[in-house]
Amino acid sequence: MGRTSLEDRRKGLVLGLAGVVVLSPESLLIRLVAADRWTIVFWRGLLLAFGLLGVSLIGSFAGVLRMGKAGLLVAVLFGAQAVLFVTSITTTTVANTLVALSAAPLFAAIYERVLFRNPLSRRMWLIIAMAMVGILVMFGGTIGGGRLSGNLAGLGAAAGYGGCSSSFATTGV
Repeated sequence: MGRTSLEDRRKGLVLGLAGVVVLSPESLLIRLVAADRWTIVFWRGLLLAFGLLGVSLIGSFAGVLRMGKAGLLVAVLFGAQAVLFVTSITTTTVANTLVALSAAPLFAAIYERVLFRNPLSRRMWLIIAMAMVGILVMFGGTIGGGRLSGNLAGLGAAAGYGGCSSSFATTGV
């Protein structure tokens, strides 16, 4: 295994852990806020926009302007996942939302295959199938409890996250 591969794995591990550290408390805070879903989406989106603008200004603002269609795709997916994430958090359990979000890398792999024609191994397809069965088993107990829409919103958010990360990885957006 080459040095770059080891560095990529470390970077992935750090980013994954950072995501868990950020999303877990955020999910609970969203549940505690006494506001409607769209108010939460607005303020969360505004704060994310300022954060992304800050990162863009630190980096290359010209690079942001050059993103083109891939950047537009990421923006649409990012906006959709933001709404779906808050919808999921407010209509199902935090645990179910976070389990659904764990499928984001699986969606990224599927996007890579469908949009960018990158082949997936049989082992990867098997992993995707097993993970989806596991998620369905986890959601199975809540289907009759009126939480199906929240669970589906969580999977939609995972698909949005997966699309964003797939576009970032493939196009450099």
